[in-house]
Amino acid sequence: MRRALLLGITTLFLIALFAPGSAAAQDEWQTITLGEITFQLPPEWLRLEEVIGLSDQEMAWYLGEIAQPDLYLLLALGEGLAGYLDMFTMQGEDVQIQSDETIAFLAREARKVVAFNRGTDQYGVFIALKTPGEAGLEMFLMTGTSAATYETYQPLIEKILATFTLQTEAQ
Repeated sequence: MRRALLLGITTLFLIALFAPGSAAAQDEWQTITLGEITFQLPPEWLRLEEVIGLSDQEMAWYLGEIAQPDLYLLLALGEGLAGYLDMFTMQGEDVQIQSDETIAFLAREARKVVAFNRGTDQYGVFIALKTPGEAGLEMFLMTGTSAATYETYQPLIEKILATFTLQTEAQ
């Protein structure tokens, strides 16, 4: 009995130690701000210095190797970004929509789509909304990971999404 308890405690410790994104407590996460939006990422995430080109205000972050990241996140603010959600998630031969729902995000109504791309073997989570405070500016958010790691990283994706706030909300 004592041995089973010790084995159980050791197993829980190892799971906590090696689980993706749990290397640091959430209060040690890095805080990122783009426009009015603030969010947090684990400390091991790196910023992609290259500009993707969706808008004048954008940031991309990744976990793992730049050539084949384990997980990535792109956030863009600007005009005309809502159309990117439809472009990236267009149902077709390679793309299968897993879910398409309306959610509350940044205290606003948003559209969240989870899609699987067979051609790239990637899952993507896409969110689009109009950001309050700056007339006409829209927000587009994209995260993605390989099909092999999606279920492993899906809780971390949701944890990151839960950190998003508007600076006006935090005040």
